[in-house]
Amino acid sequence: MSTYFIVFIILIICWYLYSQPQRGFKFQNFYYWFAVLILVFISGVRYKVGTDYGTYMYNYDWLYTKGDISITNQPALYVIARVTELLQHDSALWFFIMAVITIIPIAIVIKKHSIDAMLSLLFFVLIGSWHFSFNIVKQCAAMSIIFIGFSFLYNKDLKKWIIICLLAATFHLSALFMLPMYFVVDTSFDKKKLLICFVSAIILSLSYDFLFTSFSDLKTTGVISMNSDDVKNSVNSLRITVNCAPVFFILLFKKMYDFNDKKFVLCYNLSIINVILNFVALNSIYLYRIVIYTNVFNVLLFPYIAKPFNKSTRYIIMMVMILLYFIFWTYDLYKGEYTRNYDWIF
Repeated sequence: MSTYFIVFIILIICWYLYSQPQRGFKFQNFYYWFAVLILVFISGVRYKVGTDYGTYMYNYDWLYTKGDISITNQPALYVIARVTELLQHDSALWFFIMAVITIIPIAIVIKKHSIDAMLSLLFFVLIGSWHFSFNIVKQCAAMSIIFIGFSFLYNKDLKKWIIICLLAATFHLSALFMLPMYFVVDTSFDKKKLLICFVSAIILSLSYDFLFTSFSDLKTTGVISMNSDDVKNSVNSLRITVNCAPVFFILLFKKMYDFNDKKFVLCYNLSIINVILNFVALNSIYLYRIVIYTNVFNVLLFPYIAKPFNKSTRYIIMMVMILLYFIFWTYDLYKGEYTRNYDWIF
C-alpha cells in the first residue's frame, strides 16, 4: 500500500503547486504532466498486480504473439502484439504500452476540457478508474478511447463519435454499448424524466436474463452464464454511492449552478447517465463493467462542484471531497486481493 500512498502524496503536492497562479502556465503544465507520467510509470511497471495479470501474461506468450488472434479478432491486441514483437518478446512491454494507451488519452482530454485539470486527474485516481485498469486491462483501454469522444459529444460530431466507439470496440466489444450515448447526452433531465429513468433502471436491474442474452450475442466466443458469481453478485453499495455522489450534490444545490454553461451541462448529463447505469448494474458485477465507460466522465464534473461557492467554502468542500474519496480509494485498494500490494517488475 505504501506505493499507492506515495502516488497520492505526489498528486496532492502537484495539485497544490498547479493551483498557484503566480507560478505561471508553463510550470502548471510541468506539474500536471509529471503527475501523469508517474501514473503511467506505476501502472506500466507493475508485476502481478491486478486480477487478470497472470492471464494477460499467459495470453501474450501463447495467444497474442503466436498467430491465434488476427486483424479481424481483437484487432487492437493484434497490432500491439506485433509492435512489441518488433522490439522484444516481453509481456512487460505489452503491459507498459497498454498503460500508455489507457492513461495518456485520458490525461490529454482532462487537460483540454477540465476547469481544474490537476484536480480531475486526482479524482481519476480516487474514484478507482486508475487502479481498476490493473484488473480489466483491455476494457479500460477501450474506456480511454471512449473518453476521447468527449470532444465529439461536445461539438455534436456524430461521425467522429461512431468512429471513436468502433475504435474502442477493437479493444473490447462492450464499447459498442456507448454508441447511443450521443443521442441522450443533450436531454434536459427534469424531475419527471429523472423519475422515469430511475424506474426504468430498476426494471432493467430485474431483467438480467434479457440483458445478458444481448451481451452474449456480442461476445466473440462463449456465452455469459447466469450462474457466474460476477453475473449474480451485487455491486458494493459504497461504490454505487461514490459514483452517484457528484450528481446528488449538484441536485441538492441546483440553483447555484450555471446551466447555461454548455460544457458543465454536458458533464452533468453524462454523470446522470452514469447514475442511471449504476442502478441498472446494481445487482451484477459483470454488468457493472459497462459503467466504467460513463463513470470516468465524472472526473470532468468534480471541479465544478465547489465552483459556485465563495473561496473559503469552496476550499472546505474540496478538502472534504478529497478526504472522503481518499478513504474510499484506500478501502477499495485494500479489499482487492490483487491490488492491495504493489510489486515492481524490476
